[in-house]
Amino acid sequence: PGNNQNQVSVSLRTICSLPGELIESSGIGIEGSNRIWSHEDSGNANEIYCFDTTGILLRTITISNVENNDWEDLATDNEETWYICDAGNNNNTRTDLALYKIPDPETMSGDQVIAGIINFTLEDQTEFPPPSSDRNYDIEAMVWHDDSLFMFTKDRSNPFTGITKMYVLPDTPGTFIARLADSFFVGNTTESGRITSADINHHTGELMLLTNTGLVSFTNYPGNRFFDGEVTEYN
Repeated sequence: PGNNQNQVSVSLRTICSLPGELIESSGIGIEGSNRIWSHEDSGNANEIYCFDTTGILLRTITISNVENNDWEDLATDNEETWYICDAGNNNNTRTDLALYKIPDPETMSGDQVIAGIINFTLEDQTEFPPPSSDRNYDIEAMVWHDDSLFMFTKDRSNPFTGITKMYVLPDTPGTFIARLADSFFVGNTTESGRITSADINHHTGELMLLTNTGLVSFTNYPGNRFFDGEVTEYN
């Protein structure tokens, strides 16, 4: 770790088992203290599910105008709008990457909703797939911050680089080129160096990136330059 990187050990506690409908839970969104929303991974239903902290399924909402190609993460803005990241791209071959924008599901009375669609391509990807040494276009992590969506890659390059790339998109429906804004060395093994989810605290600004072995936290950063902030690694 660099001089600005602190290492802390943390212990985890189990909150609950997921309801049986969530066989392959992928993204998670929290609403209040006792309502958790999730969706499943690639090839599963185009639905989001709400359950409580005892694991009881409370609601199911269908996103009626899109399919679940490879849904990977959920993000919320200042609690009024939610985003679903359909940019899982294990083989680095997809040309139909998209994010879906829906109202806060807690405000919905029905069990179906039509999403706004943000279609995008990645600024630096020109081959589908690229050579194995350049396969770093799988996106499984996303947050909303300052009217923009920030996406973080899960590195699938071989030889492995351990780098996550950060792309930026506007939070409005349309078709865009996602700008490559920054990159960060996460870890030198596939366990410690692949980002699988992200979240941000809208009150403190703390960004958290998840790996198989821990969490990487970014605080006290200038503007939207998360990687220039103070880094803490929670093992």
